[in-house]
Amino acid sequence: MRKTLLATVLTVGLLVGSAGTGFADVTVIGAGNSSCGTWTAERQKAYSQGYSQWVWGFLSGIGYAGKGEFDPLHNMDGKGVAGWIDNYCRDHPIEDISAAAIAFFTAHPR
Repeated sequence: MRKTLLATVLTVGLLVGSAGTGFADVTVIGAGNSSCGTWTAERQKAYSQGYSQWVWGFLSGIGYAGKGEFDPLHNMDGKGVAGWIDNYCRDHPIEDISAAAIAFFTAHPR
């Protein structure tokens, strides 16, 4: 368990440290590679949740791997997370959605 927690802390630390500048040696697959500008445009379409699903899955994965130490979705719901990402992406349209998700985690580690 300690090894898993240490690996999680180190991984998240690397991600947080590289937010907005890329992910160095971390591979991001899927909607997280899209820009915040794309997030904003897609969120204005009816029934468009693909990008939200990616963010929720990413943050859920951090919580799962964190085993109680990290839980960025604690006391949150999907609409609250999406609204937070909406605001972040409005202010940072050229950053990747993955950077927005990392910023959410940084602001809500538990």
